[in-house]
Amino acid sequence: MNLRPTFIVLLFFFCFGCGDTTGPTGPLQPVTIATSTVALSSSIYLAQKKGFFKAEGLDVTVEIHSAGRLALQQVLDGKADLCTVAETPVAHAAVNGTPVVILATLGHSDKNTQLICRKDRGIATVQDLRGKRIGVVKGTSAEFFLSSYLLFKGIPSEALQIVYLTPAEVPEALVNGTVDAGATWDPITVQIRRKLGDNALVFHSEGLYGFRWNLATSADLVKPKAETFQKVLRALLRATAELKIKNDEAIAASTEYTRLPPEDFREVWDTMAFDIGLDQALIMSLEAESRWILRSQGKSDDATPNFLKYIAPEALDKVAPHANRLIR
Repeated sequence: MNLRPTFIVLLFFFCFGCGDTTGPTGPLQPVTIATSTVALSSSIYLAQKKGFFKAEGLDVTVEIHSAGRLALQQVLDGKADLCTVAETPVAHAAVNGTPVVILATLGHSDKNTQLICRKDRGIATVQDLRGKRIGVVKGTSAEFFLSSYLLFKGIPSEALQIVYLTPAEVPEALVNGTVDAGATWDPITVQIRRKLGDNALVFHSEGLYGFRWNLATSADLVKPKAETFQKVLRALLRATAELKIKNDEAIAASTEYTRLPPEDFREVWDTMAFDIGLDQALIMSLEAESRWILRSQGKSDDATPNFLKYIAPEALDKVAPHANRLIR
């Protein structure tokens, strides 16, 4: 992670960082954010811990789920107002016509998602994956990463056996040997590598896939909760500015809310880029993943959605217009 604070970071830090976090004296507005243990959610944990949401007049409940896909489902089921999610579940939703929109990207990483293999299963190079059992969570960024990586390495999917598991089952199956390899995300990757020790062989994306962590909601909530979402983003911008300068405090907040050891976050911290905004790379990722989804369904690439319709930049435009770098 680049620790050199930009002018914008310092502006938010000095404008908001020294003020009173007690917030309005009237009733607080309840907001539920469904998220997961991914390190890029740290701005949410820090904003909650330091009272930044409260200072905006919000009573935020943070729900922890094992995957962004499950957090997104909470929004679709009307049980949460906002969620954090990678682009893959959003692409799935768009292909299926589900009214989901992204408000902003909270950060990104090129090393968040990994393919971890057991050396004792005769895996020394990626080509040794042929004939092996690989665990992954269906419909997630890990599945897209795995598919892209195998394609890049010239390994057809029929040359190995894909085993669909839950997020909790991936590390368990890899450690106990039910599968020979597994594709997943942090901090699960950290936990697997720690348990396998020298028996772990790790393959990264090699620039093929960049994990983007997004703040999303239902399209039906964008207008009625417009001011609420602006307040949430202001709090998160404040937290992001601070965590770039005080990362130990952010890691402590993340540990408190996720109940995971601080080492799980410290190990991946420098691979994270905390940068709230919207850019064209997000559109490109969504388009690429939607084409992959459509092909898997036997459909034409011509059915790729217009993803500008699945992004709602209004809240970001109100609180940080400089952060919206979309070409429209």
